[in-house]
Amino acid sequence: MKQIQFIFFALVTCIAGMWLLSGCTGMDDYLKYTDGKEVVYPGKVDFVIFRSGRERVVFTGYLVSDPNIRKVSIFWNNRTDSLILDVQRSTGVDALTANIPLPEGTYNFQVYSHDAEGRSSIVTNVSGKSYGASYEKGLYDRPVKSVIQNPNYVLINWYNGDPTCFVRVDYVDTDDVARTTFAPATRDTTILPYCKPLSEIKLQTFYLPDATAIDTFKVANPWYVGADADITETYIKNSGAGNVGIQGNYLNGNDTWGEPIDWIVTDPVKVNAHQHGWANRDGGVLHPETWGTGDFENGKIYQTFTLPKGKYELSYYCVGAAAGGGNDWSRINAYFVAAKGSVPPDINNIESDANVLGLFQGNGSTFTDWHTVTFTLDEETQINIGFVFSLKNESQFRIKELKLMYKAK
Repeated sequence: MKQIQFIFFALVTCIAGMWLLSGCTGMDDYLKYTDGKEVVYPGKVDFVIFRSGRERVVFTGYLVSDPNIRKVSIFWNNRTDSLILDVQRSTGVDALTANIPLPEGTYNFQVYSHDAEGRSSIVTNVSGKSYGASYEKGLYDRPVKSVIQNPNYVLINWYNGDPTCFVRVDYVDTDDVARTTFAPATRDTTILPYCKPLSEIKLQTFYLPDATAIDTFKVANPWYVGADADITETYIKNSGAGNVGIQGNYLNGNDTWGEPIDWIVTDPVKVNAHQHGWANRDGGVLHPETWGTGDFENGKIYQTFTLPKGKYELSYYCVGAAAGGGNDWSRINAYFVAAKGSVPPDINNIESDANVLGLFQGNGSTFTDWHTVTFTLDEETQINIGFVFSLKNESQFRIKELKLMYKAK
């Protein structure tokens, strides 16, 4: 029995040895094609990337492992175009970079490394993309939802934008210093500290086509926005802002009638010693009245100041009016006006005067409540705002508040 086991073990060992001998012979068969020399491949470039650019692709590669690499070759367009880079290896990590001018399009690159004997590595296939005019023409601005003026800053609210875009925001602060900030697509709000009221905010949308792109692209033209702003207290003195009422000085110790502070009141309105265009009623109002004093024509109550260029809304609130016991509204002919210059037009030509920027006419019935006129200035301009009116005996109206808004759109 022991003899049989020995014979079996010897047979298995012989067969295994013959198999190993035949296998090794097969593995070395290639040597007859290489003059008996073993094939050696240089190490590949350890890291390869082709960064997108404007009508270019920028190659970046890092050499780490193989100290014997002396050249790196790059092929594209089915190997019809190529670039060869000489390499001087150090003892550490070596970086290679090359700018490859290319028309707009997508490219497939083949990268090889070579040693001093000209032997080539196994190929590395990497794609890259060049962008140009066609791509840029398709870009669009990130839309703005709103621009809000706050006491110490402007808040821009954005609609969702393309994830590859960002917006450069240029503005002027309250010290007239130019400032720049950037709004990434990941943020839906942007705060501009101390942004100067009424100033233009310049927006320019840029795009980074992909995460590794080396060049940015922009929408052809910048655009401008601004914040709606309540500028009443900046320009209109004693406006009654916030419904607090317009303030005045009493005349001759009278506790009802007087003159409005900071308003210009013309002589026709000063019908007697106690009625100079203001009354302590409804919290304080501009109050022309002819009750028991006779008619007057072409009365004016107004202010003058200078506004920068822009679009504006000017509003007033008339808390009440009266015209005789039977509400004969023909007794009141009143205009709310904004006009160029230092003095409002006369009532007889107010509707045709070229200096008029905005105008609202009403009798006592339609003159009450809030009313608004809009106007646009193409340049910094001196203007006047206020009321021009003629009143027949036993008529009056009362203005409690005015408001001036700068409109960005």
